[in-house]
Amino acid sequence: MSLRITKPIVSVDWLQSKLGNENLFILDCTIPKVTANSSSVLLDEKRQIKGAIFVDIKNTFSLSNAAFPNTALSAKEFEEKAKDLGIKNESIIICYDDLGIYSSPRVWWMFKLMGFTNIAVLDGGFPAWNFKNYPTENPTNHQPKKGDFVASYQSEKIKCTADVLSAIEIETVLITDARSKGRFYTTQPEPRIDVKGGHIPTSVSLPYSELLVKGIVKSEKELKEIFNTINPKKKEFIFSCGTGITACVLALGAEISGIENYAVYDGSWTEWGSTNGLPIENKMDIRNWTRKEFEAYVLLYAAHCNFFEAREEQEYILSKVDKNTFHKIHTEVVVDSDEISLNKIQEYLSENKFNQKEKENLIRDIKNVFFADGSVDVIEKKVFSILKKIID
Repeated sequence: MSLRITKPIVSVDWLQSKLGNENLFILDCTIPKVTANSSSVLLDEKRQIKGAIFVDIKNTFSLSNAAFPNTALSAKEFEEKAKDLGIKNESIIICYDDLGIYSSPRVWWMFKLMGFTNIAVLDGGFPAWNFKNYPTENPTNHQPKKGDFVASYQSEKIKCTADVLSAIEIETVLITDARSKGRFYTTQPEPRIDVKGGHIPTSVSLPYSELLVKGIVKSEKELKEIFNTINPKKKEFIFSCGTGITACVLALGAEISGIENYAVYDGSWTEWGSTNGLPIENKMDIRNWTRKEFEAYVLLYAAHCNFFEAREEQEYILSKVDKNTFHKIHTEVVVDSDEISLNKIQEYLSENKFNQKEKENLIRDIKNVFFADGSVDVIEKKVFSILKKIID
């Protein structure tokens, strides 16, 4: 009986135990990051998992004459490319890349788009495999026999610009952007000079890196908390990024979480940000917080500023806000950078009038958070000074 994949991600130990299975295909899906620098792996240093087959996302598994990078192939074209790799309908496919998890989910998603489900991503990718000293080899051009793969195109898994434009007006769809918060809010430049900065109106920011810890996917419980926080109403997801690569990391995280109602915007921000006439926003998203949500955000930011929330700090915050508000805001605080957090706090205060008594109470509560565990460190003193200045 052919081995069946039951989860969208597998461990390196699982893969090592399955080496030698005649139906197993290990695909090296590595591409350099758009923002990669000299620290990237050099070609002559390249190693691969023993027996792996390289998948050229850029030049083979993307439309060569497309206006935008990484454009998905048609079902017929994909089918032929997959056959050339030796893929059969009964194959077991494991995708990995050299950066832990970066481009491998793109190949995973492309096969899912083509109706193939016996596929998973290798958690931690090549670094995790190499750390265990599992077998590797120099890049080798393995030449498998031509496969018999047959595509069954799943059109609901992919969206174009027209679909996203329509989704802006639909309250049942949540457009979610995997780029960094800096790019989303234009505090960092786009890596492509011909692409405008900003984000799609109504979209929310969820950097793909927030689903990972050192190239390893966070636990199912943690992922569910992240997705439930940004999408409590269980709307349909449309995932976007720069060029359609890291949007697939969000797709992977969603599927691990049991979410099935998602699609990937194939052109992503490169298409949206370089197409004239499309609406663009760059304003900080403060999500129409209630006063209690704002208070929770400020106090949780204070507690988290030194990257350690003491139990006493959490207990004090829970004495000021209810548990649902605490958990709803907590993940957002954790994923936001210091710059984003302070900008959100400042913007909310500028758009919502606080009287002097309310400001004094907020400053007092921040101070109580810092003193809750019996000590105040240097970072907390600095943050208190900044917050006091913003609030006053």
